[in-house]
Amino acid sequence: MVVASVLGVMTVLAFTQGGVGGFGPQGEVAGSTANVPGGGSSNSQATSGGTGSSSQSQSGVSGSSITIGGFFDITGPVDSSVERDTVRAYMQLVNAQGGINGRKVQYVWCDSKYDASAAHACAEQMISQHVLAVVGLTAPLGENNEIPTLTSHGIPVIGGLGTPAEYTNSLSFPVSANFYRYGTAIADEARALGAKHPAVVVLGDVPWVHPVEANLLNRLSADGVGYTDVEEVSATQANYTATVFNLQHAHHGPSGGGAGPNYQCPPGSTSSCPDYVIAALDPFSYHRLFDAMEAAGWYPHVLGAGLDKFNVQRSYDKEIHGAHSLVPFLSPYDHQNNPTVRQYLGAVEHFYPGQFQALDIYTQHSWTAAMVFVAAAKAAGSNLTQATLIQQLNALHGFNTGWSVPLSYGPGAHDPNHWVGLSTFLAYTIIGLSLGGIFALAALGIVLIYRVTGVLNFAHGAMGMFSTFVAWQIFYGWPHPGLAPWAVTAEAITVGLLFAMVLGLVLEFAVFRWVRNRPQIVKAVITIGVLLTLQSTASLIWKNNQYHLPIYIAPQDWTRQVAGVPIGANYVVIVAVALGLAFGLAAFLRYTAFGRAMRAVSDNPTSASLWGVRVDTVGAVSWMLGSLIAAVAGILITPFINFDTTSLTLLIVDSLAAALIGGLVSLPLTVLGGFMLGLLETYPTIWIQSLGFPRLIALLVILAVLIVRSPRGLPGVAK
Repeated sequence: MVVASVLGVMTVLAFTQGGVGGFGPQGEVAGSTANVPGGGSSNSQATSGGTGSSSQSQSGVSGSSITIGGFFDITGPVDSSVERDTVRAYMQLVNAQGGINGRKVQYVWCDSKYDASAAHACAEQMISQHVLAVVGLTAPLGENNEIPTLTSHGIPVIGGLGTPAEYTNSLSFPVSANFYRYGTAIADEARALGAKHPAVVVLGDVPWVHPVEANLLNRLSADGVGYTDVEEVSATQANYTATVFNLQHAHHGPSGGGAGPNYQCPPGSTSSCPDYVIAALDPFSYHRLFDAMEAAGWYPHVLGAGLDKFNVQRSYDKEIHGAHSLVPFLSPYDHQNNPTVRQYLGAVEHFYPGQFQALDIYTQHSWTAAMVFVAAAKAAGSNLTQATLIQQLNALHGFNTGWSVPLSYGPGAHDPNHWVGLSTFLAYTIIGLSLGGIFALAALGIVLIYRVTGVLNFAHGAMGMFSTFVAWQIFYGWPHPGLAPWAVTAEAITVGLLFAMVLGLVLEFAVFRWVRNRPQIVKAVITIGVLLTLQSTASLIWKNNQYHLPIYIAPQDWTRQVAGVPIGANYVVIVAVALGLAFGLAAFLRYTAFGRAMRAVSDNPTSASLWGVRVDTVGAVSWMLGSLIAAVAGILITPFINFDTTSLTLLIVDSLAAALIGGLVSLPLTVLGGFMLGLLETYPTIWIQSLGFPRLIALLVILAVLIVRSPRGLPGVAK
């Protein structure tokens, strides 16, 4: 609200004044643990300013050995020793075959203890020991933060869990799909499997998982899959009894963003609804989840990311039947004739037989990281340093792992196997155009009121929010005996739109009619007061922190496939309504007598009144139409956002940006601006995993327009 107030004052002024271990005998790799206190730091200095040292002594390379490292959660609730031992097994295999260009590999490791400060201490240990590279790391609570720590000292990081930092750092070389895209993949797989009303459970104590969760929930909504509940759990959670009960009966929304639950199972339907459990957990948490499901006698289908872990799977019972595991690698259990799989299973069983049964999806990450390191180090030849290793890593193109898509790197940030093909681009285009249609709709109301009355209405989003919740109350809060679903939808929308018109009329008659001749900045500040009043009132009635089921104009299952991308009827409705209202409003203002009267009042209210135009009536109708358009936008956007009072109110930021692109004057340019903004906010999310980034785009557009634009639209547009 503070940001809205500041932008409001800036906008009004602009339009009125123009103005971020050692190595054991016989070539066996022995580990050493960190001696650095938790959260402590090292006195080591950066070797070469974050670009990799060209000195072998500073790169962990001697005449006979190469020192690399890694850190893993060994003690604590998660035991990642198997990931550590997978890297060690690969290096022991390499050493047994003569090493890398005659040098044997020494692997030092550190226990990050499922603790962020311990992970930092491990990173400092790697720096102090001048390791050539960090190869393989599994530290969910610290990995994302420590990649910049390591790379700032010139140490390349190969592999990892797939956290966001891996894909934005020029010295990080991930080996699998970005974890963020797991959300999209799981949601699309759920739709392909026929899931209708799943419940969702994710690890909530790992901060970088929240964008993954939000992406999953948004994609479920976009795919027309109505989920019922999301439970956020901890890897330290010992018992899942309450979690399973909530998955069956609760209606919780996410804490870190993403679309809220949009379906509620009828009472007594737990045997068939939820029909799926979509899970993003670690293998040990799956074990606890399945135990609780078995105790409850509840066996829905399960779709999970990384269910494959043999020693855990052996404890599963009926829960595993009908389960689907989504991973970026071939499953070793189903492809034991694959050469990479044979080498992987054979090496681990030979060197660490006690770990063989514990292999999982994350050990495949570790093995692949080791493969990539050895290939690049061999290519660097005898002059192996951090700088030459990085050079050879960046030169890897189409590297065949044997069990995943080929990996390719290059200068800059790395996303080794992500290519934005036609289907991906088309999917994001559809989402962007739909979002832009909403922005365009809302912006039309802002432009209409501003053109006719001179009021820059910062309460526009709040007016649409309040009217939308009135429609929601009719739709979900009132009984509708005997009415067909389409009739209930029509009734709720009609009441909501009628309320919006009355709200606009009341505000004009009770407030803005009496300040018509006051300075524009005064009128804008009054609209901010109206915004706060409507927001506070709605929060008292409908609870600000509560998620609400959306209002669907068209059934969710009305979809068509275009180039493999599902296009829902609700997307089509949004674009059609936005374009229809834009052209209809333009025709109304141009060709009808009342429209011409509105344009006359917009140009000069005093002259218009002398010609017999009823200025008060024109102002009232403008506010009614503006409020009506805000309500239409609010109702249409409910399936695609966290449907609560704040999210709808903040629609003002995006709609104001679109209105400013049109100079608060031109309806066609406003609509074009809305669609452009929708695409601008959507396309970057293919690569940038930040929940706040789209709104940042809108704010940047607003600031850019205020700074560089003329106060009356694009060059050449005066009226």
